[in-house]
Amino acid sequence: MGFIELDRRFHELDRESNSEEAALRTYAQGFSGDSGELRWDDLFERHLVVVLGEPGSGKTREFKERAKQLLAAGRTSFFLRLDQLPVQPLSDVLGVEDYQRFQTWRESDEKAIFFLDSVDEAKFLKLSDFYVALGRFCDAVGNVNLRRAKILISSRVSEWQPQSDEDELLQRFPQPPPVQKQDQGAETTEEMGAEEQRLFVVQIKPLDRTRVERFASARNVSSVDAFVAALDKAHAWEFARRPLDVIDLLDYWSLHKRLGSLTELMEFTVERKLRESAARDQNDPLSDERAREGAEALSAATVLCRQFNFKVPDDAFAATGSLDPYSCLPEDWQKSECRALLTRPIFDGESYGRIRFHHRRVAEYLAAKWVAARMHNGCPMSELDELLFAEMEGRRTIRPALAPVAAWLCNDNEFWSVDLHNWVLEAAPTIHLQYGDPSRLSPEYKRRLLRALVRLSDGRKRTWIDSSPDALSRLADPSIAVDISTLIRDVTLSLDLREVMLQIVRYGRLHSCLETALEIIASEAEPNVLKSYAVAAIRDVGDEQVRRRLSEIAGRMQCIENNLCGTLCGLLPVWWTPPYANSACTSNSMGLRYPSVECRRRGL
Repeated sequence: MGFIELDRRFHELDRESNSEEAALRTYAQGFSGDSGELRWDDLFERHLVVVLGEPGSGKTREFKERAKQLLAAGRTSFFLRLDQLPVQPLSDVLGVEDYQRFQTWRESDEKAIFFLDSVDEAKFLKLSDFYVALGRFCDAVGNVNLRRAKILISSRVSEWQPQSDEDELLQRFPQPPPVQKQDQGAETTEEMGAEEQRLFVVQIKPLDRTRVERFASARNVSSVDAFVAALDKAHAWEFARRPLDVIDLLDYWSLHKRLGSLTELMEFTVERKLRESAARDQNDPLSDERAREGAEALSAATVLCRQFNFKVPDDAFAATGSLDPYSCLPEDWQKSECRALLTRPIFDGESYGRIRFHHRRVAEYLAAKWVAARMHNGCPMSELDELLFAEMEGRRTIRPALAPVAAWLCNDNEFWSVDLHNWVLEAAPTIHLQYGDPSRLSPEYKRRLLRALVRLSDGRKRTWIDSSPDALSRLADPSIAVDISTLIRDVTLSLDLREVMLQIVRYGRLHSCLETALEIIASEAEPNVLKSYAVAAIRDVGDEQVRRRLSEIAGRMQCIENNLCGTLCGLLPVWWTPPYANSACTSNSMGLRYPSVECRRRGL
């Protein structure tokens, strides 16, 4: 298809985060809020910009289209591939027409924007090719002309080297001259600030709801609203953050007219991405079953070794910090099979002598399948215990890197699952609030999980429970709604645990628990922070009848804390007015008068 305009946004790279965390944010976690959000026009104001994004995020398509759009708007711009420069002259890389425009620009005094795609492709064979490409580009443009050129360079997050790559770019691309400004008739020179002088590195933001809708509409999906509603129901937004991944989901939707559980989506993704291409080499020795076996083995190696990169077999570049995939596969595998496996799209394209799984969550899922296969083949339970857990101060604790694998393994109901379930509930019940597919857990196991969480918070005011909305929504089940309501009402439990229960109600849309949420709001003894969670649950799940009951409860309150009042004002009908709404001011505990929340909302 042609280019789909998605109005992509960017976020400045957090230089404190490692490359794995940064890569995950571009397609899984996302960014919180819109603080610091950047658009293409903001990038065009900078002199030297690096745009980071993982494969499938659309960097190359965006670069090509922006170059075309600028040209159509009368601005000089060029798109060229860095990986072609080490072996081809610039005239061949640009093509006849663009090279003529380039020559004309060199003789002018106009500014130009160059889109260089991409760092990782330029490093495809060896690192020195990247340096050669930069050198040839700089020589062709000329040092003087570089000062009136703005450079945008793309790269994978995982392949960007903050120190060495940044140093190379800053050494080769000079800063533009100081800005000339008029000050009361006299021309003055204003030096660029430190923020403008340094290299600007940004990440392309993952697709949000609006952009997924736009993408699906452009691909002629019959019912975009139904598709997006299915994403909500399946809690599959984590797999809709890159255009390439949205295409996979659209294919699943077209085939089944629904989006299944997380496990079903995982299986569909694995099956699809391990399938040989239509243009498969006739000498490709790999069957689908063999490809699955190899993918599970490499996934296990990735998780157990905590190393996400594999060295490309027979590659001339000696990739450091990478696993040898051939050594990670079963002994009966041939090198030709290993090479064929790494061409499957479950892996991202080769870069810098390395290759990696396209999606970390898929690798964790396949690693769990590899462990399950070992258990089916008679692996002793003691080996599983030692693999997943460690002993600290006489207590069993989960190994953090293996927590996602353990969560996926709990979905199985095999002879060895009984002991595993007991171990997990003893050592790390909270993993089900973050990892795996809790929707596949049995109702009885979910009740045991709730009891384990209660034991975890026993006698503690705070438990600091980590969770994710997706996992909580999958954990929700009408069959345990009564149990959840009981925990919400239990004032002896830690506040954290009660908040998590209200979040399960909210994200899992447990309408039968809303009566409990109303009780929390009506109680004078409950803390405001817990009431805020209850209001959020009613906001997202409640119908008109529940909201009217909430308005009645709120109307009887003598005083409402500011944050809670603000939430209520945005939720309840326009005819509802909070306490002090008829007065322009209220008094705080110190006797100081200030506008009430409702007055400020109305601009009084």
